[in-house]
Amino acid sequence: MLLLEQCEQLSLNGDSALLSKAAFRFQRDAVTPAQLWWRLDLLHEKLISKGEKRKLYRWVCFLKDAVSQTKLLSGNDVCKWLHMRSSDLPHNALPHHVATSTGLIAFIAFVLRDGRTSSIIDFCRSLLANICARAVAHLTGPVEIIIGDDIAPLRVLPGGLVQGLADAISSRHAMVWQTWQNEWLAMHEQQELSSLPDDASLLLTDLVKFSFEIDRRRRSTNKHIWPRDSQTGMTLHSVLKGLVVFLSHHLDDFVLNYFVHEHDCSEAVPSRRRSNGGGEVAKRIQMSADTIFEIIQDAKDSGLSMREAVNFLKRSGRLSAAAGTHPNATDAWMRRHQKIYDDRAVIAFAGTNHLNLIADGSKHAGKEVLVTVAYSWENNTAAFAPVQVIMPLDDIAPGEMDLTSLIEKLAKENKLQRVASYRHLQAVSHQVNLLTAGFHEDKLRLLDVMMSREDPESCALFHDCWETIRDDLGMPSFSTMHDVWRKLPTGDAFQSKGTLPKLSRWFSWNQSCEEQLPSWNILKLVLKYHFWEKDIDPDVAAQKRELAAIAQMDDPKEEEKVNVRKQFSLLKEKLGGGLKLALYCLSDRLWQQVQILQMVSRPTWTWYSASVRNMKNSQDHVERLMALAQYWQQDEHLQSTAAVPTAKSPELLNLLHRQEFASFTDTAEKTFDLTTHLLMHRTWSLSRASAPPDCYSELLHPDMQKKQAAADMMKQDHQALLQLEQCLADSGKAMQLLEDLNQVFTPPVRLMMLAYEEDFYRCDSQAGGHLLSGLVCTLPGNKIIEDLHSVLRNDSKSQKTRRQTLHNMMELVTQSKQLSSRDIVHKPKVDKAVFLQAFPRTPDRKRKRCFARNHKLPESWSTVMGRKQWSTISEEVLHRGFAALAFLQAYTSERMGEQGLRLAEGRLSKFAVQLQFLQQVDTGYVGFCLGNACWGCLMWPVLEFHDEDSGFTGYYLSPTGEAHWKFLVNPMDWMVVSASAQVFNDQIFMVMKSKETLLRFFFADVSLHKNVTVADLQILGGFFKLDVEETKRLKRVDLIHKLVDVIGGRDVDFINAIKSAMQKPEKPQKQIGDELDELILGELPAEDQDDFKLVAQVIESKQKSGWSLVESQWKKAMAKKKPRAKGKAKAKPKAKPKAKAIGKFGRKGKASDMADDKAALWF
Repeated sequence: MLLLEQCEQLSLNGDSALLSKAAFRFQRDAVTPAQLWWRLDLLHEKLISKGEKRKLYRWVCFLKDAVSQTKLLSGNDVCKWLHMRSSDLPHNALPHHVATSTGLIAFIAFVLRDGRTSSIIDFCRSLLANICARAVAHLTGPVEIIIGDDIAPLRVLPGGLVQGLADAISSRHAMVWQTWQNEWLAMHEQQELSSLPDDASLLLTDLVKFSFEIDRRRRSTNKHIWPRDSQTGMTLHSVLKGLVVFLSHHLDDFVLNYFVHEHDCSEAVPSRRRSNGGGEVAKRIQMSADTIFEIIQDAKDSGLSMREAVNFLKRSGRLSAAAGTHPNATDAWMRRHQKIYDDRAVIAFAGTNHLNLIADGSKHAGKEVLVTVAYSWENNTAAFAPVQVIMPLDDIAPGEMDLTSLIEKLAKENKLQRVASYRHLQAVSHQVNLLTAGFHEDKLRLLDVMMSREDPESCALFHDCWETIRDDLGMPSFSTMHDVWRKLPTGDAFQSKGTLPKLSRWFSWNQSCEEQLPSWNILKLVLKYHFWEKDIDPDVAAQKRELAAIAQMDDPKEEEKVNVRKQFSLLKEKLGGGLKLALYCLSDRLWQQVQILQMVSRPTWTWYSASVRNMKNSQDHVERLMALAQYWQQDEHLQSTAAVPTAKSPELLNLLHRQEFASFTDTAEKTFDLTTHLLMHRTWSLSRASAPPDCYSELLHPDMQKKQAAADMMKQDHQALLQLEQCLADSGKAMQLLEDLNQVFTPPVRLMMLAYEEDFYRCDSQAGGHLLSGLVCTLPGNKIIEDLHSVLRNDSKSQKTRRQTLHNMMELVTQSKQLSSRDIVHKPKVDKAVFLQAFPRTPDRKRKRCFARNHKLPESWSTVMGRKQWSTISEEVLHRGFAALAFLQAYTSERMGEQGLRLAEGRLSKFAVQLQFLQQVDTGYVGFCLGNACWGCLMWPVLEFHDEDSGFTGYYLSPTGEAHWKFLVNPMDWMVVSASAQVFNDQIFMVMKSKETLLRFFFADVSLHKNVTVADLQILGGFFKLDVEETKRLKRVDLIHKLVDVIGGRDVDFINAIKSAMQKPEKPQKQIGDELDELILGELPAEDQDDFKLVAQVIESKQKSGWSLVESQWKKAMAKKKPRAKGKAKAKPKAKPKAKAIGKFGRKGKASDMADDKAALWF
């Protein structure tokens, strides 16, 4: 069997007289000599032009049988001279029908002896003559032809003469040579041979022709062929075997050692030309799989499209003239290439039970395209799912979806919700199913103009700011004004465009700030030189108000919301351009805030950059989870953020001592506020590591001690959860704690815990470890999808005149290096060996695989668009689940139940006010509250600083501390320490101003009241010994008043201030849903009624109460209407009419009367 990696294809189109237009140089190892294997499909193409009727495969089988009949090859192992393409071969086998020179020359011998088609026989004669000529073309000395053990060898001279034939044939039997001589002379007389059988003139070509065709000649003259068992027949057979070996050996030597050095054999192999029959039928081109793969690789490496690559290669001569193809064929090639990839992806994910999907949608070529990467930890592989086009409309086309009866009714009434979510699920399900610049030039020109007109002495504006620019550029303090002037053009803002902030890329603002901030004052100097107007200065308060007035709209609408984008657009329009707008934005206040934001967010930016750089695959992600499970509370970037106010960093010193910021007294306050806000959000984000399944990730650690510790923690959590559920079953009451715990103990997590329970919580549980791996062995984040969308956008921008089709997108996705650059195994990747083997038998792939609407989901999926019956997954809900688990763990470990503490009292942690210093009265503990989530609050340790010389005392966040949970089960035991930021010794501390009880502080801020429920207030009332039955009857406002009366005590001013603040002015309510609204709404078309949903809801609620406004008004109009006067009697009276029926609702009127009554209501 030939392996593809051991074969090198040679293009032999430079010599049309060879056996085929292409061959493979096969070398098994470095020691074994190379061997030539000829491509049979190209030889078969030649034979078809000569009259061969068999298809390729049948002809190869015929060749195999024919060579076996000749018995010219020693042994019965066909694999030594023939390799047939087959689906049973491994994927790395050579995907071509090939044969050695020995086998093909033996086949020629068969054709010349037993062939029936004269054109094929003539072709083989000419082919054999050309083989002889090339076999002796480079002989440098005599060469022997070994005929047999009992026959003397023949000698072939460099000119092609043969010596020793008579001696060799006579050595077996004298009569044999006489018989040979007679037949030779007879053929010579008929001019079939050009030489006589003597040593002086015997040519190799004549010997070959005689030996290969003597049997055919004798049969044509009605003579018997020489029997195989006779002396003459055995001699002829021995000579034929010797000639076959000699010709094949020297033909291979000619090609491998001479031809390949004189010709470019690396060219693309000429395509096969095929036609459907004889006559004047136009032949069509069939490109070889090897050539197609070469074009695909050239297109990928050069950045061209497939169509452009084909046209370029044809013009450049890279492809031979016979390999022409139309560019339209490239679409089918790529579809088949994608089919190969998709089939391999199915195989790669075979047997997997857990799929980690990372998906994100974006608009490309006017379509909403969903790009997804699928990863399986079980098979350790990832693949790109087929891109999906998602319909952007909320309307459903008939027959597009299978809906339940209830959802069909909602669809008919245009009341479906979350249609976009359904379409997204539909697209993901389909994928799973298919798998199982800035103003840089302007700024530089303005700088050049200023420097060409001015010098350091003449530019008055430069005199005021050159020292500031010197500090920004990091120049030494002894630098002169002239040194700084020469340094102005070197600012990054004038040397490169830099990074533009994008909402789609996290922390892109930080990168842009690092690049542009040192050139802030240089840019301000240049813009002020060109566009300065003395009457508007953003650093002067009065003139700043004038600047703000410019941003106001001339005729603002009542309900229109004025946002920053509209204000900037107005400023740009009225000031006269973006550069002038940039000048009036470069205020010292903005400069201060930008520097504060840059300084405080740098630790988080550093953490994110390191995570993107270091966490590339699932293994890195699991290792990160293991580390966070133990040390998330003291992560390095949390401690670095907490240390910002007291770090004495160059950025902080710059903020505190710059002359431009001397008038700002809020630097310390803003720095501390931003630090604590960012620390709060980052701490709550990392608290995810304290909940399952992340907290159990150490069960996958190689250290048995850590694995068992994680298993013990799971056992305690599971048993506590089961006990809580048992209490719920016994009491029959719904516990809020259990509802919040279900947000972290999801069904997959519960299933994993049950698997560990079956194995008695052993750390080496196979079933539990398998399920845990499916939950935590995932790809880290969606950065890979963002990079894939960038690939699509960059390709679209680089070739704006070319339409980006779906198959172009899928080609870019599957050929990208996003998986390999992250060291993720990409098993479905199509390399050359796979492509050459699979391409010939791979069918074309239709476009419908890329449209999610072609994948219908079961009817049950349509309930997604109905009424919501599930809890919302949000940050608040998840944080509540994390806190509930922490409270449950503390409740069981500290045995709070034995101390008489009820589970419901854990909800009192809601009263912990975020971003405040809290002090526990009993223990004296002081911590900074980072917010609460119902069942607990996160605190950061606080240290006290005291300077003995000055007597200064202040608090600051511990730079080496760690976040921890606190549970305020008794809010009356806590105080709030109010403090203000103050700078001391180039550090920012919080100085205590006052202390106040937590509940008094909480209720004094009316905006905090919305954070607690009636049940929370009732639990708090139990601490103040309020009557339980009375608190249950009170409304929320009355209950708060009751608690405020108790908490305020004798402080009447405090109580009255809270109660007056709780009184909200009543908003004037607009009367909707009256008779006129109902009438007008009823006459509107159904598609226009959706614009008045609120009116429709009010009318519908009134109709459900048993009456209709329109019907009641219609009855009133009918009651007031006078009866019609009777008509005058005619000469011949009509017959007496029948009495009309009296119905339940009165007399039945005519249709015209009904219409008149309705019209009367309109007017």
